[in-house]
Amino acid sequence: MDESQKPSSIEPLCDLLVAWAGQGAMIIDHMVRSAGRAPDEAAPVDAVFHQIVRSVLEPLRDRHPAEHLVVAADVLLDAQRTLADEILLVDLADPDTNG
Repeated sequence: MDESQKPSSIEPLCDLLVAWAGQGAMIIDHMVRSAGRAPDEAAPVDAVFHQIVRSVLEPLRDRHPAEHLVVAADVLLDAQRTLADEILLVDLADPDTNG
């Protein structure tokens, strides 16, 4: 098998990030819809989302060495920054319109 036929080592990371993006979007959508029912009692979505994700991921500390979690966080941070630089900051304004 030559290099062009070998699966990319990035593919599993990409697959997992895409899957997580879908799950995260569903969680946030549910939170926003729920907050609409009781807006005076709702905490900020970002704070609640962080709390939920942290509580769910907490058991990873017992299943993986701390140094592996640090490396995983470093890779995810690099991926997040790369995605932001390459996708999220693309100017979507149509040059033929005023906005």
